[in-house]
Amino acid sequence: MTEAADTAGLLGRILPPLLVIVGGPLLIWWARRRRPSGSGLRISARTALTRGSVLAVVEVGDRRLLVGATDQGINLLTELPMEGTEESPASPATAPTTTGPWTSPIDHLRNLTVRRPTRPRPPRVRHP
Repeated sequence: MTEAADTAGLLGRILPPLLVIVGGPLLIWWARRRRPSGSGLRISARTALTRGSVLAVVEVGDRRLLVGATDQGINLLTELPMEGTEESPASPATAPTTTGPWTSPIDHLRNLTVRRPTRPRPPRVRHP
């Protein structure tokens, strides 16, 4: 056989697996990019309460749900009004502070779970 025939035979054996190895992931990436995400489920806010529990605001279609999740399961706590409707709370510029007695449940729980230093830190002293 000639050298050109040997090279063609080698390319014939190497090229198909190479196309599968390189082209397969590219084809999957392209197909996933073109496919719509479909579920319509979006988590717009999430706050961890303890190591195994979390509060989340979940948007499904035109509904907003406050959901509590633990290691044992997920519970619907309440349905929240959609933003931009008349029932929605005041805008952030006029929203009440989170230190008063009338705070949202998420802000109240966040204030209970945020780690704060127990005592002020001493000032740093730089030694020459």
